[in-house]
Amino acid sequence: MDFGYIIKDAFKYPLSDSKKLVILAIPAIVLQVMSFAMNFMGLSSGEIDYYMESASAMDSGMIIGILLLFMLVTLFVTLINYGIHIETIKKSFNSSQLPDFDIQRFFVSGLKALIVRLGYIVIPFIIFAVAWFALMFLSDSSYGDMNIIIGLAMLLLIIIGFVLFIVLAVMEFVADARLAQTNSLSEAFDVKNIIDIAKEIGMFNILGIEIVFGIIATLIIIVFAILSLIPLIGSVILAVATTYILLASARMISLVYQSRLVPQNNNMYPQSVPNYQSRFADDSTNQMQGGYYPPQQGYGQPNQGYPPNLGSYQPQDFNQSGQGYSQPQNQYSQPSSNGNNQGYDNDNQNINQNSNNQAFTEDDSIINGRQDNNQNNPDIKNADSSEDDKSSEN
Repeated sequence: MDFGYIIKDAFKYPLSDSKKLVILAIPAIVLQVMSFAMNFMGLSSGEIDYYMESASAMDSGMIIGILLLFMLVTLFVTLINYGIHIETIKKSFNSSQLPDFDIQRFFVSGLKALIVRLGYIVIPFIIFAVAWFALMFLSDSSYGDMNIIIGLAMLLLIIIGFVLFIVLAVMEFVADARLAQTNSLSEAFDVKNIIDIAKEIGMFNILGIEIVFGIIATLIIIVFAILSLIPLIGSVILAVATTYILLASARMISLVYQSRLVPQNNNMYPQSVPNYQSRFADDSTNQMQGGYYPPQQGYGQPNQGYPPNLGSYQPQDFNQSGQGYSQPQNQYSQPSSNGNNQGYDNDNQNINQNSNNQAFTEDDSIINGRQDNNQNNPDIKNADSSEDDKSSEN
């Protein structure tokens, strides 16, 4: 797997169409503007209790309504961003273009992505948290050697939880790509198949590229978070930046997922060679080819008969000696208009004119001897006479 190429392509991908980037950032911009408005009105999380205590019943109801509206908008934007993430992965299977904005499609895909994320990350985390607090409760109510045993159990639980978190993060990585490919939740939760695909790509490859991407993305967000201190404009810039990271992450997942279809020895193909025609491509969309290598076609031009079409390479004349299969020197000629096959005549003439080939003729004496034997044979004579009698009777 070419880490450098994938990371570089992933961060360049959202910038391929700045107009679509801004359009796809609209949900995040709406959320950031609402956050700015709430902070401007003093409805930040640290001041809610103060306003609720000092406000009248009507004002309290209004504050609660604003908070509920903000929570609903946050949930809706989160689902839309999840949908953008999945649809971008799907689009990157067979295109180098950003997806078109379709809020209905994003919402449906976002719901599925939320279910996948709950299944792979949130639910195991809840189980781990419950086990942790149970051990904490036992440690408070026990004493002596029991505390040592509980302490060892908690340490073991931490190690298991850390390993489980890494494994589930890798599985959720593949599950998102699988969901984008099949649009099926059952396929996204097919744990055996998910593990097989992760092993095929390489779990350490997935983990390594996630770490590298996460470090770069964090640095970018820190820079734009500083710019967000600019009133309102900074919030809009931060929203575009978070959408940029979202699209780059989706592109990275798609390229890593497709890398298992690329031959291991990528050096045999120049960098200008395009991506293999992915079997995940939806032919009905008629989209531009993209994927692991940006150009338009597959690794090789389709075979259009013999000799194969070798792209820019022009094969030499196959009639020359030592150049593959040589064609026959004396080809059959096309039949003439009178029906005589000139090809066979020419071949016979070539054979008769060849000084190295002697014509073989039968000995006349042998033929004459056979005729004399036939005349002296009474059976043949009787057969001839019977034939004459029959003809005379007729």
